[in-house]
Amino acid sequence: MCLWFLGVLGHISCPGCPLTARSRSQSPTASCAMIGAGASAQIIRVADREESSMGLLICPDCGNAVSDQAPACPKCGRPRVSAGATAQAPQFAAPSAPKRTTHPITLVAVLALLAVVGWYSLNSYHQSQLPVLPMVVKSRPAIIGARQVIMFENQSNQPLSVAVTLTHPTTNLQKVYQIDTAPRGTKSIGSLEGWIGQSGDTITLANNNYQSWSGSIR
Repeated sequence: MCLWFLGVLGHISCPGCPLTARSRSQSPTASCAMIGAGASAQIIRVADREESSMGLLICPDCGNAVSDQAPACPKCGRPRVSAGATAQAPQFAAPSAPKRTTHPITLVAVLALLAVVGWYSLNSYHQSQLPVLPMVVKSRPAIIGARQVIMFENQSNQPLSVAVTLTHPTTNLQKVYQIDTAPRGTKSIGSLEGWIGQSGDTITLANNNYQSWSGSIR
């Protein structure tokens, strides 16, 4: 028998002679140099031989076997490095590093923090450039009960208007008063003004033309 190959058009050809046949049953009967006693016919498809010469790669993303001629993995779409781009064997391109993006909420929080810090710094600088508030704060016992009356004395020669914030540290009760004092004059806040003064009460004085002042009743 001869060693036959299946051609592209369905013909069976002998590689050692020009004999051909249309099918395996129509093998040529002529003599062939490749005839061997007791040898069996072996038919190999040309298409199988071409397929065996085709390399296969393993996609690192999905594990699918991909031809080295394919531009990308047909399963997951990952691109392959072209043969001309590298001297090594064809391989899949390394995954690109994900781009880091800043979340809008994070950006807004950072901007808000910077705005607060900037405002506080500017306000502190502005306060440091103002003159000291010309007012002295004192307290005296009330006539009735164990209470305190808070007194505010204007030490300037001009009328002075001040916003007074009083706070009870134990109850967190807070009230704001507006007092207007004449030059070298005095005003007081006590039970008649709706505030029962106690030891430890905090006092804050504010005027746009002077530095703020804070203190407490002892």
